[in-house]
Order: sequence, then structure tokens, then C-alpha cells
Amino acid sequence: MAIEILGEKWAGRTAGIGNAAFRDRVYILQGSTNDEEILEALLTHSPESLSDDSLWRNNAEVEELGDNLWLGTVEYGRKADKEAGESTYAFEIGTQQAHITNSLGTVAGYTANETAAPNFRGAIGVSGDAENRQVSGVDIHVPTLQFSESHIVAASAITPAYKVALYNLAGKVNNAPFKGLAAGECLFLGASGSIRTEGTNGDWEISFKYAASPNVTGLSVGAITGIAKGGWDYLWVLYEDDEDQDTIVKVPKAVYVERVFYQGDFSILP
Repeated sequence: MAIEILGEKWAGRTAGIGNAAFRDRVYILQGSTNDEEILEALLTHSPESLSDDSLWRNNAEVEELGDNLWLGTVEYGRKADKEAGESTYAFEIGTQQAHITNSLGTVAGYTANETAAPNFRGAIGVSGDAENRQVSGVDIHVPTLQFSESHIVAASAITPAYKVALYNLAGKVNNAPFKGLAAGECLFLGASGSIRTEGTNGDWEISFKYAASPNVTGLSVGAITGIAKGGWDYLWVLYEDDEDQDTIVKVPKAVYVERVFYQGDFSILP
């Protein structure tokens, strides 16, 4: 039995005006017990837009009344500013606190007499007696770049497997160049999203958040040179006792660069 559109339901229309202008169209259908077939027929029959009001079909649903008889409702609203596949970009450049124990270089050291100040090779906040020297370091502000991209994605693409894949990438750094950033420079902070329009032609708006930190080479700590550090690796310094100006000093003995974030394949990110 072929599916028939018997017509619009009497007194079935609703409407609204303003920023959230809408129109509803309610139809009576018959000819199948399969809701997918009925929904497809409803979409085929109903116009994609109501040109007189510049309203577009946002949602459609069907309700079984019995005996192969269905009620089909089509909702129309203003066309979204962004279409599936489009995106917007936002960024924030600021600073975040970092703790360091060695300076870029000692500018000067002063004493109350003519004796030169002990040379700690850039170690910051050295304290304690000769038997118990400590390097306390200092908190400084370092530049940061955070950015986000909002994408309109077809609802059919937002599967449970896709959500799990995003979850597995959160807190990882890129293992290959990504959005102009070299491998190791981009940290995926996560994503948030919500349904924008429902229905078979619906879509989601998803915001993807990132932070960037540059890879660096040629770093020096005290007398140790040629240090290379990935953007999101962690650098720390091992100190040892030495003597300078008849004083026991703490000087950098070794520098370690530690990988503290897993790397991930960002190819599924838009």
C-alpha cells in the first residue's frame, strides 16, 4: 500500500514572530506501519522552506494514531547563520604561572665589601648553610596561547565512537603538524557540543579547545648548553655543590627534559 498524504490537520498550524519566529505544519499520513517510511514521506512532501517567511525546516516528527494512520509535524524556524561544515575561530593570548629554579642569566651580584658575590650559575633563591643548601626558585608568568574553533557538524557524524575518540585525545599533544603548529606544540584541551537542530537533517555545534606552547632548541642552563625541549615537555635541573669565593654554592649539574603528556593523532579533529 502506497503512503498517502491525506492533507494538513484541521486547525493544526501554530506560529510565532520575533527573533524566534516559527511555523508548524501538521499532516495526516497513512499507508505504512514503518515509522521510517512515514518520516521519509513526510520530508519528501513538506517544503524545505517557507519562502514567504524565510523560515526553514528544522525538525520533523511522526506519531502513530493507529490503523496505518499517522500524524506528521514539521517545524520551521529561522535559518541558522552557520551551515554544516562552517566554523568560527576565537583565541586568547595571556600568561600562566610557571616555577623556575634557574634564570636566563645573572645580571649582577652585590656584596657589602669588595669581595665578589658567589656565582651560582643562575640558580635562584639559594639558601641554607654549607651543609644544607636549597634552591627555592621563583614563580614567573610565561606567555600562553589558547584558541578554540566552533564547527557545525552533521548529527549523523556525532556517534558514540566519535565521542569516545575525542575523549581519548583530550590532554594529548599532536604527534604531527597541526593547524600550523609543529608536532609537540599543540595540546588538545577538550571539546563541548550540543544539538543545534534536531531531526534527520539536524546538526551539532561543537567547540574544540587548544593551547599552544613552542618547541625550543639551543637553551642554556648555567654552563649546560644545547638543550632542546618540546613545547609541552617539562624541564628540571639537578644541582650539585661547588665552591666559589670560599662559599659552597649550588650549580646546575644536569638538565632533564621529561615528557609528561601522551602524543595523539589529531587527524579526526576538524
